[in-house]
Amino acid sequence: MLAENNHTSRAAALAVIGVEEFAKSVAYTLAAIFPEQSDGIKSRLIQHDVKHWVANIFEGAQIVTDDWPLIVFQETGMRPSSREVLTELFVELARNGLSGVVPNIQQAREHRKKSKFEDDQYISTPYVKDAAFYVDISSTGQVLSPSRVDRFASSEIAGLEWYLDQSCSLQEVLSDDERWEQFSEGVGSRVAR
Repeated sequence: MLAENNHTSRAAALAVIGVEEFAKSVAYTLAAIFPEQSDGIKSRLIQHDVKHWVANIFEGAQIVTDDWPLIVFQETGMRPSSREVLTELFVELARNGLSGVVPNIQQAREHRKKSKFEDDQYISTPYVKDAAFYVDISSTGQVLSPSRVDRFASSEIAGLEWYLDQSCSLQEVLSDDERWEQFSEGVGSRVAR
């Protein structure tokens, strides 16, 4: 709606914030399944860099598990449910422990620095929000206004939609105690093997 009403830089920033909030839901879900690994998670998730790391790890886990439903179908003739797919995704996320998903702040900051492009033609996602809210000055002394991210709004919104589509059943699991018990036990028992 913002993008359609000539507020595209704000739309891009809000899409990035949406991805960050999604990342927190993933991290807190894992922390609830593995509470013994959750020390300090709340203070780490305050940092934007950490949330972008979590989103990137989620995307990687989704890529790794993307073919799993097809393999199950080929082997059994049955399609797994959306909750079974979600369980498989969270098992993949949990394989390296919660610290593999939610890094320390220094690791996340170093990762963010590596993702920065010096090219004025592209702004990587962790920097879109800042660029959308603040005026800046380039290394050549050029004033950079928030409107410079307007062209990225569609991409950032599509990115947020992708994250939400990939885990549409997460909300269902988190809002129902019985489903939560089945999901958390399913993930926990598979990772403990």
